[in-house]
Amino acid sequence: MAKEQISILIALCLFFAGFATGCWNEAILEQVGVILIASIDQLPNGRIRLADAAPVIDPNAEDRIEIVMTEGTTIRECREVLNRKTGRELVGGKIQSLVFGEATAQQGIRPHMEIFARDPINPLLAWVVVAEGEGSVLLQKGVTMEDKPAIGIYISELLENNANTGQTVRTLVYQFETAFYTPGIDPVTPMIRAGETEMVVIGSALFDSDRMCGRLDNTQSLMLNLLMGKKIDGRLSLKMPESLKASKDYVTIQIVQSKRKIQKSLKQGQPSFLIELAMEVNIEEAGTTKLLEPEFLKKMEQFLSDSLTDHLQKTIRLIQEAGCDAIGTGLIAKASWFKQWQQWDWKKLYPKIDLKASAKVNIRNSGAIS
Repeated sequence: MAKEQISILIALCLFFAGFATGCWNEAILEQVGVILIASIDQLPNGRIRLADAAPVIDPNAEDRIEIVMTEGTTIRECREVLNRKTGRELVGGKIQSLVFGEATAQQGIRPHMEIFARDPINPLLAWVVVAEGEGSVLLQKGVTMEDKPAIGIYISELLENNANTGQTVRTLVYQFETAFYTPGIDPVTPMIRAGETEMVVIGSALFDSDRMCGRLDNTQSLMLNLLMGKKIDGRLSLKMPESLKASKDYVTIQIVQSKRKIQKSLKQGQPSFLIELAMEVNIEEAGTTKLLEPEFLKKMEQFLSDSLTDHLQKTIRLIQEAGCDAIGTGLIAKASWFKQWQQWDWKKLYPKIDLKASAKVNIRNSGAIS
């Protein structure tokens, strides 16, 4: 009896071990196309152009990257057509960047993003990017850049570096979806240009809901990151006034730390905001030997404070004129004055609200040699 029980136990262990040793859904790497970057363009006839780029896992292949492209009525239909056109099954679980052409972004990208938000196979941590021109052209140009990494990796690393330094914003699929569905805040995405020999992050694309409504350059994107309270390692060059000029016309600063405080109030029934930024900076280049003089240092701090305040205010004006509440002032207004919020049409009110910023700069380090 004991032997029979032991035999049954061993049989059960072997049976259940079969479930633990692998996956039923096995896929041979050489037989699938692991998509690292995808682009979507809305065509004038109402159809969609989908382009996917996947590395070629074959040491004998001439091309490192395979780009496949087709047109259809939906993303899913396009993907099925591509699977029939290529010799490998295309899988989207490792997509690092989702690129939309500029014209497509201006028409609205939410309908095209639905599959990426609904299907758990597609990653929510992929970058959402707007390409200057068509997204498919960006992928095609990227493949020809032989001295650069594979296009999917290249774009992802480029975006990561530029977001860390504040030259653009960091927006992943789940962040775009959250901003889209949350009243009182609008999405912002990186914007990229494809040259003949390299890719360049040219700033950020502003959105009103899911439609691109404007753009910021790199400096303005840096200011927006500060206004949003993001932690960045940014650098900025500013033209010095005559009273501070030395051997160089410009001073370059590194933004070491920035602390944000938002003052809010109602003025005649209308919301008013003041974003105060306390900033610690290092002087990296100035072309002067006076930075150890207390009086000169004080003047430099005042100049930097005034210049940054001016840059911040110009950026605020741009996002308000575009109708993009990237900072999320609507969220603050809703939390602070909910009864009034229910009466406001925030989309119409936002461009008119009193929204100001001020910067107070403290020079932490002016260099080892002054």
